[in-house]
Amino acid sequence: MTKKTSILIIDDDPHLRRSLTDILRAKGYAAGGAGTAAAALDQVRKAAPAVALVDLKLEDSSGLKLMEEIKKHSPGTECIVLTGYASQASAIEAINLGAYSYLQKPYEIDQVLLTIRRAVETREAETALRESEERFRVMFETSHDLLLVTDERGKTLWANPAWQETLGYTPTAQDDLMEKVHPADRTRVAQALGSLETGGQAFTNLEYRHRSAADEYLVLETTARRFLTAGEPSLFFAAH
Repeated sequence: MTKKTSILIIDDDPHLRRSLTDILRAKGYAAGGAGTAAAALDQVRKAAPAVALVDLKLEDSSGLKLMEEIKKHSPGTECIVLTGYASQASAIEAINLGAYSYLQKPYEIDQVLLTIRRAVETREAETALRESEERFRVMFETSHDLLLVTDERGKTLWANPAWQETLGYTPTAQDDLMEKVHPADRTRVAQALGSLETGGQAFTNLEYRHRSAADEYLVLETTARRFLTAGEPSLFFAAH
């Protein structure tokens, strides 16, 4: 059975909480409510919701302070603040503090549903990205192949433990990959790297001689790919 997405409605108006809870449950969400900041934090600690709708004016706390506490206990919870016209400045401040969006009272239920759906999609995308990064990290650290990531100029960004074990050193950001390549191989390697397109096919079986910490040249058979890291062109090398 697919687990329902949990939504927490935090508002001191019981009629609004009940109405939103009923609507969201009818739409397939696991919705619940809290009338105070203390009750909301208690629920967050027990089971962090995917999305929290946070009224900016609560009896026992400001919505801004509550949102910060929610993020402290559950960084993955997307917060949508609920505000009246007079408190729009506070809503904008909430966005600056990390809220996903804000809804102005009185609001249309279709707008509420749309905002929640987009917040859930954002959360799922971020979760998938974190999981992908974790899988890459584990692969990177445990692989027996020599793995190296450089920027477009050949300056080292990351190298895995196998690289250090085989070549006797851990590259740093100051290391230039081409300086480690045998002088007789540099032109050929530079031409091969220059021919790669971002996101294009990898080239395989590029053999070249790489200098080790013992000042010996080891023959590496390398696969490389050009890709983007934080929007910047990078190179990924897998060698053995």
